[in-house]
Parts: sequence; C-alpha cells; structure tokens
Amino acid sequence: AKLGRSLFERGQIITTPFVVGCSMGRNLGARAARGRWTIFIDDDGIPKSGCVQALTECARDTGAAFIRGRVFPLTHGPKTNSSNYDLGDDRLHSLLNAEGVSMVKTQAFLAFGGFDPILAGHEGIELSARMWPFFGPRGFWYEPNAVLLHDYSHDASAAARKNRRHARMKAYIDATTPNAFPLHVALK
Repeated sequence: AKLGRSLFERGQIITTPFVVGCSMGRNLGARAARGRWTIFIDDDGIPKSGCVQALTECARDTGAAFIRGRVFPLTHGPKTNSSNYDLGDDRLHSLLNAEGVSMVKTQAFLAFGGFDPILAGHEGIELSARMWPFFGPRGFWYEPNAVLLHDYSHDASAAARKNRRHARMKAYIDATTPNAFPLHVALK
C-alpha cells in the first residue's frame, strides 16, 4: 500500500477483512473504480517509469478495451519469467494474459462479471474468451512499453507449485470456457 500510494497519488487502496485472492481482489477494485479505465498492477511488482502512460497511450491509439503490458524479471533465478510475460518489442493483439500489468475499460469488465473469482491463474485468458465475440482482435492488445518488474516464481519449488496450480486452473477453464485456450494459442 505504501508503494502504491507513492506511485499513484490519486489511486485508491482497498483492504479486505480476509484474503480474497487475486481475481476477486481485482473485481473489487473495478467495482470501486470511478474512472473509465481500471489499471491492475500486481502488489508484488514494480511498474517501470512510463508503464501507466504506455497503457493509456495504447488505449488511445488502438481503441482497445483491454490492454496488457510486459513483465520483466525483478530478480534472476531458476524460473523468474514465464513465456507469456514478454511477447517482444512490438505492439500486437493478445488476450489479457498478464493480468498484473493491465488496463481494462471498467464498464466492459464489469458487464462481463470481471474475472472468475475461482481462478488464480489464466483468469485473463478466460475473461478474454468470453468477451472475444463482442470485441474481436481489435479489443485486446499487448503494449511492450508498459513494463512491470515481477518474478514468476522465486525458486524451482515455487515454480513447480505454480505450474501445478495453473494446470488445475486450465482444466477448470477447459470445462467452463472451452474456446479460451484455442483462442489464446491462435493469437500466439
């Protein structure tokens, strides 16, 4: 909260009485938002200078409803980055698969119910798939200049646990939103 207040003087910090998880936490943040846009920054990441400006410029330039940024490792270890974190140096169409550095049109996000609160991994892919028929490829962008410093996992054991959790999340998504991962793969 202290870092957030120092970086975003007009931002709002919401504290819940118990741990709600990343998806529900983002949903609560969007419900409290008063602006046209909601920006999600992971609490254990550090936005590089110009991150927020890059997200807003991408929105202005593309008319997109959902924009995700780029993630660079904060530290280096056995598994400090994930393949979806850094898609390269060019702006391109991408599902919202780096939720922790992203910007969404608040009204559209809420109209679709936000992130599935059960999910703690792949929640952006699932939401994007539900929204795809209404927004198409022009609605979803990757902005390489919106950089967050964030580690995927701190060590091999944590990476293995995260990968197992993501496999469970993927199985759930395959059962509930079967077009999500085929769409995600098609955009790679």
